[in-house]
Amino acid sequence: MKYLLMLCIFLMQSAFWLVVYLRLYFPSIDNKAVIFILYGSYIIFVIIYFFIFYRLIKYNQLKEEVSLLEKLKHIKQQQKENIEIAIEADKKKQEQIVKHLHLVINELDYDNYDQAKELFYSIYDDFKANKLKTYCDNAYVNAVLVNKKILMDENQIRTTFDILLPQNIDLDVLVLPTILFNILDNAIQACQICKDRFINLSVHFTDTYISIYMKNSNSQKIKDEIKGVHGYGMKIVEDLINENGGTCEWKNNGETFESMMMLRYRKVGFKDGYNSNC
Repeated sequence: MKYLLMLCIFLMQSAFWLVVYLRLYFPSIDNKAVIFILYGSYIIFVIIYFFIFYRLIKYNQLKEEVSLLEKLKHIKQQQKENIEIAIEADKKKQEQIVKHLHLVINELDYDNYDQAKELFYSIYDDFKANKLKTYCDNAYVNAVLVNKKILMDENQIRTTFDILLPQNIDLDVLVLPTILFNILDNAIQACQICKDRFINLSVHFTDTYISIYMKNSNSQKIKDEIKGVHGYGMKIVEDLINENGGTCEWKNNGETFESMMMLRYRKVGFKDGYNSNC
């Protein structure tokens, strides 16, 4: 691009000095030819200039798209790590409870009722302290819901989860958790600057589609940096929905915000069971 502009300037200067040379040393030459050379060079310059301008615009657009893709890739990677960390933490808690229950059973086998009682109450107290909750049998989805519920409680957000998922889902294991991770994250951030804070999430399914509906408190005074985070999260969700033959719709009602999504999880005509919610 730089060399093309330099060539354009060189041609302009060459045409100008050619006209000067012809006027000085060949005064009898037809003026029309001189004017044609002069204005022809300017027309060429304008064409090249607009071509360069167009290419610069396309380059900047491409640069912005690449930058957005890199940011989205980085955010997705962070979210994947956060989901995996949440799953691992949830798994460790469950393994610890099972381990303690085995100890209780061993004590009962040896008729050590006092020790068994003491161990049982320690498990019960730890269970209450960690607020271990199962919202559905999908470990990845449940890990996200548990993780976000902790944040909701910390921010005093009223929450209802109504989760009903099929037993078998023909989706990448991170698709549904990533969608829920982003919409819940956005909802929590929106609620933080509201007086009346609530998030209602409902997930159900038909023979071929999973439907997601969420309504949360909202405010028009969302800061620019929060809007930016919202934008990345919504972009990630929209990409995942489109990749899996679904649709999504966002409805800003001022004081409330609604998210409505559907994505295909199973081929048409397949009948499946479901996991009951808690």
